[in-house]
Amino acid sequence: MRRAQVWEGLVGVDFVKEVTCQRPYQWDPRRPLDKPFSLAGTTLGAWVAPTKRYKVVAIDYGAKRNILRKLRQHGFDVWVVPASATPEMVDEIAPDGVFLSNGPGDPEPLHYAYRTVARLIERYPTFGICMGTT
Repeated sequence: MRRAQVWEGLVGVDFVKEVTCQRPYQWDPRRPLDKPFSLAGTTLGAWVAPTKRYKVVAIDYGAKRNILRKLRQHGFDVWVVPASATPEMVDEIAPDGVFLSNGPGDPEPLHYAYRTVARLIERYPTFGICMGTT
């Protein structure tokens, strides 16, 4: 109870820096940790790799694995970069678009993200979800 009484709340706190990935990587849903649910005797959870049509950079503000999985299932070649990524880091990947992921907490203190996104939207089609759309 005491901890709850002295808690300062979420406003102005950057939780993203604690949940973002540490370095860029290409998202691969077939990694051992990402095995889908399956049910014996059915095709439920079967992985069918669609043709990759577009390369997208997902800026990881706390991205949910299922969102990345869905992007891949719809034909995106997904590259994940940390929330601290620079526009130049994204340019090196040469994506067809940029995805702004969801994330925890208050987006107000994420000035580094605002600066990066402001530059990227001039260069790439950009879309997002949750905090990525604020």
